[in-house]
Amino acid sequence: SSRWRESWVAPSKSAIFQARVRLGFEAVEALFRRVARPLATTDTPGARLGGRVGQVSGAAEACGVASGMVLGEALARCPELVLLAVSAYLAEQPWWDQVKVFRELYRERRDALLDAMAAHLPAGTTWTVPDGGFYSWVRLPEGLDATTMLARAVTARVAYVPGSAFYAGDSKELGRRSLRLSYCYPDPDRIREGVRRLASVVSGELELLATFGPGSGASSPAPGHGGSPSDVPGPATA
Repeated sequence: SSRWRESWVAPSKSAIFQARVRLGFEAVEALFRRVARPLATTDTPGARLGGRVGQVSGAAEACGVASGMVLGEALARCPELVLLAVSAYLAEQPWWDQVKVFRELYRERRDALLDAMAAHLPAGTTWTVPDGGFYSWVRLPEGLDATTMLARAVTARVAYVPGSAFYAGDSKELGRRSLRLSYCYPDPDRIREGVRRLASVVSGELELLATFGPGSGASSPAPGHGGSPSDVPGPATA
């Protein structure tokens, strides 16, 4: 909220040290892992370089870093510098304005995906309408198998993550008819073209299924696992 942003005060190194003493190393490390480390690669490259130099020179031992420890663990052992850098960034930079830019960017790409699926995917296909994130969960028509179909999709130069990748053990069967589409990276034109190619693959699978029946080359679910909309988690489908 704006009130939170206006009241944000970057903690001093002394405050972080006292928190580490009072709360223990695990609490500070957890904060580092959740907040600071995701920003460390782009926003604090000097800290990563310093961590590497410290390992080579032996100075990192002052923070309890073993000489053979990987860089990520080295930064986790001495999180104060990165935490302070992130705190200063949040306090001084208009990061919320950048969030607004990203929201509009991803809204445009999401809408391109949804419009293209409505225009091209065959009847019997359903999908979620995301209100955040980068993905839509797609449910294929009865009788198709997203895992089996993936090779044909890649041949058509379009890719997705099969739904079975999100289940474990015997429950993998629940994801056979499902797949996840991402809209975070491609621009809207590439998204539309990707959906057009995917729709062609799905339509081809349905033609094989209609001509030769299950088990004759078209992807199909395992016996007893045809699936239903209730099998798949997510919000209401379109």
